[in-house]
Amino acid sequence: MRHAIVAGDGAVRGTLDAALEAEGLRRRVVLTLPHFHAVALAVADGAVFAALPVHFARTVAPRLGLELYELGVASPTLNVKMYWHARLRDDPGGRWLRDRVRQVCADIVAREPAGHG
Repeated sequence: MRHAIVAGDGAVRGTLDAALEAEGLRRRVVLTLPHFHAVALAVADGAVFAALPVHFARTVAPRLGLELYELGVASPTLNVKMYWHARLRDDPGGRWLRDRVRQVCADIVAREPAGHG
């Protein structure tokens, strides 16, 4: 199967490839795109398959007519990080936004059944 991945630098290996190789599997990456939504649109076009974060996939699948399947291998845990300039450390608006992002992420993790993510 032809696969698309998110890779801002054009790499043809993603975070899932090591897990696949541990199971003796590999995928044929034929398309790299810089954003998850662009990958989902490519899948909706019918040209490729893709592994996407489950929360994102569940949101876009109904809108794009996509079918979702379990990977069959343990997916790696991804770390989401926020960055900001040091001069904004104490900015009230920046603090508010960072707190909201942390809370949304914590709420998502709390709702996810064990073993899925």
